[in-house]
Amino acid sequence: MSPFDDPFSAHRPRARSKRQILARLAVAVAGMAALWILADASLAVPRRTSARMYSQEIAAIATVRTLETAEARYRAQFNRCGSFRELAHAGMIDTPLASGFHSGYEFVLTGCTVQAAPTLYNESGSRTFYCDETMVVHEHYGPEPATARDPQTK
Repeated sequence: MSPFDDPFSAHRPRARSKRQILARLAVAVAGMAALWILADASLAVPRRTSARMYSQEIAAIATVRTLETAEARYRAQFNRCGSFRELAHAGMIDTPLASGFHSGYEFVLTGCTVQAAPTLYNESGSRTFYCDETMVVHEHYGPEPATARDPQTK
């Protein structure tokens, strides 16, 4: 070893070209952008899900009102409450609604009352609904069926 040799040269980092530095910088930026997109998507999915669930609940409330109005018209015409089939046959509700399913909710006619429950709780809705001859729609937060004792929808 001569006195002009640098004893630390083996430990000195390799000189990189501008092309290598730019390539590594581009990979780092792309990685950060991908993480940003994934983080944003993970936050946006619950918002979309809750917005869809809310819109299905609003559609269920409208359908409960439609069914109870049809029941009132049927009761005035035939002096009794009708089933889904009878309401559809009388032309008071659409044939698809006569299946008892609409917008992620299942509807049940019992006498002159209408009840609605989500087909998949916390996916298609988080509230159940109830309506009777008073034409007031009641809501219950939870999977249990709503009753006349539950608060009115607003």
